[in-house]
Amino acid sequence: MKKNRVARWDMLVNQCINALYTIVFFFPVIIFWINHGNGIDNALMWILIVSLCVYFIPYRCFSHLQLSKKKSFYRKLYIHKFQDFTQQGRYARLIIRKLSGTASCQDQKKHLQQLKSQIKAFEVFHVSAFIFFTGTCVVSLSQHTYTLACIIFISNLIYNGIPILIQQYNKLRLSQITTLYRDQSIHPLI
Repeated sequence: MKKNRVARWDMLVNQCINALYTIVFFFPVIIFWINHGNGIDNALMWILIVSLCVYFIPYRCFSHLQLSKKKSFYRKLYIHKFQDFTQQGRYARLIIRKLSGTASCQDQKKHLQQLKSQIKAFEVFHVSAFIFFTGTCVVSLSQHTYTLACIIFISNLIYNGIPILIQQYNKLRLSQITTLYRDQSIHPLI
């Protein structure tokens, strides 16, 4: 019963965070395509096709996008601080703990597998969205809507750029934890 309550709050809180960020940062992109999309429908179609092609790229290719193999690089960019405000972040976990009255109850080994899948899904989604936002920004510039292009660019950095770096940082952290887990046969504390 306690596990179900935690799972429900976990899902609700994290989906609310996701919905809030998506609404706020997709808003300028949607506004651009609604107001300026007439006559450039082909551009929208091609941008969508290219951005969706990311889902067909083997995941091992994403390792080429990894900016650094050192956690300290990401820490210097304060990625660990941005992570506090995301889904599954520190503040989301605090809210879940407050609402459910308990901390998460998960098997650590199963949790590590879920984290690997989640990192992969989030990284692929944000790379795809990054391409879509970038394409929209370029088309916006070509339509001489410079203010909107600037807003879309900033939205892209916040909504996609930072989460991509967070996932790269998480991959390094998870790799370190699983190596420690495998080498010492201990249950990691995440």
